Amino acid sequence: MRLKDKAVLITGAAHGIGRATLELFAREGARLVACDIEEGPLREAAEAVGAHPVVMDVADPASVERGFAEALAHLGRLDGVVHYAGITRDNFHWKMPLEDWEVVLRVNLTGSFLVAKAASEAMREKNPGSIVLTASRVYLGNLGQANYAASKAGVVGLTRTLALELGRWGIRVNALAPGFIETRMTAKVPEKVREKAIAATPLGRAGKPLEVAYAALFLVSDESTQNLHLPHTPHKLSPPPPGGPRPRAWSSRRMTCTTSSGKRTRAAPSLASRQLPLPSIPTQWASR
Repeated sequence: MRLKDKAVLITGAAHGIGRATLELFAREGARLVACDIEEGPLREAAEAVGAHPVVMDVADPASVERGFAEALAHLGRLDGVVHYAGITRDNFHWKMPLEDWEVVLRVNLTGSFLVAKAASEAMREKNPGSIVLTASRVYLGNLGQANYAASKAGVVGLTRTLALELGRWGIRVNALAPGFIETRMTAKVPEKVREKAIAATPLGRAGKPLEVAYAALFLVSDESTQNLHLPHTPHKLSPPPPGGPRPRAWSSRRMTCTTSSGKRTRAAPSLASRQLPLPSIPTQWASR
């Protein structure tokens, strides 16, 4: 089992990707604390896998502090924290009430900061661990989601900064950026929007919550020993020619890549240089 006896806290654990992660981590031997703001579904999900449920509002500093205190009291330590909790309030920016802007930033970005801060405090002086936050492919921008896109772009910057600050203690910080995933939200997507969303994905199909959960599993497991940077690819790219160089590390600034032979070659153009529009898919449909 890849997480045997590891102590892990998961937020947004009542539904979708969070619940899939909770169930996967339980099968892999983790000792779990499941957190969500919806008490009923949370208790059902936690009881199904033997996790300890903690009702938590990630936008409330006192709630986060109480939740982590309860988690530490129950688990004794934290080896991993996986943070999925987030919301959407979609509208064109000129129609968006300030309240909708502020609440999305509060939950998605400030919530990520509060959870990561509490996680680092639990790990910093005791045991190094892994913090996994959740961004979205929409952090590059999308019609009708100024608030959500801004919040997830903020999560990307937050993740990079925390990785730099916490590396000295051996704490790993990474962020997942899911695309179109089959959840209770995407089940409500109009068929035409769904078709456009799937057509925009390189594999031509929607993702499954379990697929994202496996990425989180790797990042929390002992198999992951570094902070990773996987560049976003917003458009389909042709595969390398047979026998051609395969990228090992990408540099988005210089638009070059380092190959396994050590030679530097030109990389695929960035979104900014290509001036190609992103598909207009509402974030609550495209992320979770």
